[in-house]
Amino acid sequence: MKIIFCILVSVFLVSCAGQQPVKPVGVKKVVQKKYPPKKLTRLKKIPSVVVKKQPKKIKPSVAHQISVSRPETKKRHQKIGHSSMAVMALIETARQERKRGRLNSSAATLERAVRISRYNALVWYELALVRMKQGQSSLALTLARKSKSLAKSDTQLKQKISRMIEKIKRT
Repeated sequence: MKIIFCILVSVFLVSCAGQQPVKPVGVKKVVQKKYPPKKLTRLKKIPSVVVKKQPKKIKPSVAHQISVSRPETKKRHQKIGHSSMAVMALIETARQERKRGRLNSSAATLERAVRISRYNALVWYELALVRMKQGQSSLALTLARKSKSLAKSDTQLKQKISRMIEKIKRT
């Protein structure tokens, strides 16, 4: 009897090992899609207290040089009371080139200075000088008038420009 029992158990185990699991009929296999991991972003800290900056006080020696009638957009392009060092260096280079007779190079240097500081009357005046020496009197006149309109508080420069305009008109 023991032998029969052992044979039945071994046959049962062999038959179970070779069978595939039974799939239920009508049920679809669910496949999970793998999505790319989300990028983690840092949250910005929001300050709880907003501090307003106090406006800078202007020295009395510089205060008279500020033009009140100019819009705010023009003031941000212009240093108060003096030109930037880069523009002054370009003007000096252009003057040296003009004295050496390199008028095209001088004009190119001054046009670069104009791109840096559009509201600098001295740059426009120097460019008008170069154009006048090149023989472009109508362009020089236009540039001189532009320079005069920008030189509101600089009386010396205004006088130079007025003399240039008169000289251009005479020729």
